[in-house]
Amino acid sequence: QLLTSKRYSIESNMPFAINHMGAIAASGVPPFIIFKLMVAIPEYGEISKEARRIVRNVEVFGMDLTSAMRNVADRTPSAEFKQFIYGIVSATETGGDLKGYLENSAKEALFDYKLKREKYLQTLSTYADFYTAVLIAAPLFFVSVLSILSLIGGEIFGLSIPTAIRLGVYVLMPLLNTVFILFIHYTQPSI
Repeated sequence: QLLTSKRYSIESNMPFAINHMGAIAASGVPPFIIFKLMVAIPEYGEISKEARRIVRNVEVFGMDLTSAMRNVADRTPSAEFKQFIYGIVSATETGGDLKGYLENSAKEALFDYKLKREKYLQTLSTYADFYTAVLIAAPLFFVSVLSILSLIGGEIFGLSIPTAIRLGVYVLMPLLNTVFILFIHYTQPSI
């Protein structure tokens, strides 16, 4: 559970953190300082903590930057972040274009973020159709039919019709709406 929440925090903040790192790298700042600056931004959640581990490995344990990054990459719960860190290691070790790597990574991460958002919006559209049919139209039909039946009289499942209407309106409908809201909340993707 803890690893899942860490992975969720890392992957949901990655597009924005990578974009920020790319902007910092564009000014010519070395990689270690980039990570040091990321530590000071708690809004990035677990990414800030991972950056803090890299800085700690260098400053406290005396590791070189690439070893510190590899150490953190090997322990991170997110495969995407691991791949990203190893990309920085590769660009640093080979003398590659770190700025270009961060810019491309930021573009890819933002593109993936947009795709996930669009997919989630389509899913929400389906849920909205379901909500309209089951939790708006059906209760109206239920109340209308039971109101007409109350003129005739009788019972439903051993309850008088006015009691069944009250149970439906005051108990069943709020309960179904609450369950639907909880379902939407807990099925929300990590974006």
